[in-house]
Amino acid sequence: MMLERDYPAPFPVVVDTMKNDARRQYGAYPERRFVVKDGVIIYAGGVGPLSFDPLAVRRILLTL
Repeated sequence: MMLERDYPAPFPVVVDTMKNDARRQYGAYPERRFVVKDGVIIYAGGVGPLSFDPLAVRRILLTL
């Protein structure tokens, strides 16, 4: 995937399919952040962009 090649990250990055399967399953429209640990969602941010809280995501990631 181009994202992995051009912007390598020390953690997995997951993107939706062109058919928006994740959007339909998780209500992630137009923008939403999830943190998944060991296959379990440990943080589900609000539907954005107005409910997106980058500091909350940072706090969760710093505890991992």
